[in-house]
Order: sequence, then C-alpha cells, then structure tokens
Amino acid sequence: MNTLAFIARFRELHERAKAGSLPAQDRGEYQQSRRELGRLLLVAQQMSHNGKTLRAALRIAQLIKAELELGGPVPERTSTMDLASGGFAALLPASQPVGRVVGFTLHVPAFSGGGTQSISGKAKVASTRSQGSLHRVSFSFDSLTPDNQELLDMAIIDYVLRRFTLPA
Repeated sequence: MNTLAFIARFRELHERAKAGSLPAQDRGEYQQSRRELGRLLLVAQQMSHNGKTLRAALRIAQLIKAELELGGPVPERTSTMDLASGGFAALLPASQPVGRVVGFTLHVPAFSGGGTQSISGKAKVASTRSQGSLHRVSFSFDSLTPDNQELLDMAIIDYVLRRFTLPA
C-alpha cells in the first residue's frame, strides 16, 4: 500500500473510531495503523534534526486554548505553541520553576457537534526559556486519566491528518 492509500484508509478508520462506529474487526488494523503513523512522523521529525533523537513522542505545532493554574486568583489563559501526547508548550508572561506542578485545562475540538472538549489534569514544568518579553514554558503531563489521554491522542491525530491533502 502506498503512503497516500495508507493515509486515506487510516483517515477512514479514524473517523469511524471518533464516531464510535469502528467495527470490532477493524480495531486491530486501526490501532496498528495509529502506532505506525506515529512512528513514521516521529522519524520524520528526527530526520530534520540531523538524526539526533530529540524526543520519544510525536510533537505537533498547534495552537489550542489552555488555562493554567499558576497560583493567581484566576487561571492564566493562553494557547499552546505545540502539543504532544506527553505534554505541551505555551508562552507565558513569567518564567516558571522547573519541576513545579500546575493544574491545566486544554480545549480540543469535540469529536462531533462542533465546540470543544476539555482535558484537565496536572503538568510539571519541564523547561523554561526567555523569548523576548515572554517565556516559552514546556510542560510534561504529570497525571492524565486514560480517557483524557485517549482524547488527547485522538485530537493530535486529527491535527496531523488535517495537514495531509489527498487527491479526490
């Protein structure tokens, strides 16, 4: 199967999985294809960095609304710069200490009916660096429920698939 055929078939399976209508006999193919797509994209990301192994999970540049509980009276509202199954990065007005655990809520597109779905949990500051007057702060998920992890992974797949244009 060529790459475009693989992507087209995977997109079909993914849409059925999101709708809850993936037949039992296709679940194994979907899970295997999902793992394979992730591995292929991760290899492609690493190739752009001269073969250095930079990360263990696929990361995608994606703006989504986020709220971070940084100790103020209201959550800090921001957007992610990138998103991965293991964490995210956002621009914040102040640096954060590495290792600090904060509450977060990410707002990803709902699978059906429009709108958004929320993913909430705890994340640990993995790194922080100054970017002009702002700070790029990277977070690793400290605790995600299995349901939230699945929702996040499905959203990441959606974002990846949107970047592939297939012939009609």
